[in-house]
Amino acid sequence: MVGEDILKIAYDYYPQGINSISDKGSYIGSNQYKALSNEISRHKDLLLRNKVSLFEELLKSLVGTEFALADSTNFEWQDRCYTYEFVKNVDGHSLVLKLYNSIIAPFFAIRYFESKIVKNINRFYRISKGEFQHGSLLQNIYSVAEAHGLKELSNEISETKISDINFDDVQMGQFTFFNVFFTSENF
Repeated sequence: MVGEDILKIAYDYYPQGINSISDKGSYIGSNQYKALSNEISRHKDLLLRNKVSLFEELLKSLVGTEFALADSTNFEWQDRCYTYEFVKNVDGHSLVLKLYNSIIAPFFAIRYFESKIVKNINRFYRISKGEFQHGSLLQNIYSVAEAHGLKELSNEISETKISDINFDDVQMGQFTFFNVFFTSENF
């Protein structure tokens, strides 16, 4: 799925030309917003009833003693994905691999972070795939994702901005495909 197919999915869940910030009433009354809200609610219910996909169970089996797995899915904030964090503590800081599994299309994305203490506050910074240095964990994640029919949303596509849709507090024109399929956070 690329190009017009992926844009069509975006337009199925986010109304074109209606600003979620300045025209909230029209936005939440749109069929697209209702479809997105229903999908989020459906997955929230599944999560609350522990009826999460086999994907999570397989991911748990991949984690060795080196990394801990945490489910940081947050449908309360209207995230459009399940979010899994693989965390490894190293010499007072953490390495984190975040796996985002979209609920509106068969996509996943991976982001890498490292914590650093800045002015006595632990902050997380995005790092590159090359800096992560844990290839066997990545291979396992890719194998599980592909076995479940998921495709990775490339960085190039995920960072592409869509000019005529937005959501939450992301400004019109700043909304990316990463935002469409996963979360309003921008990394």
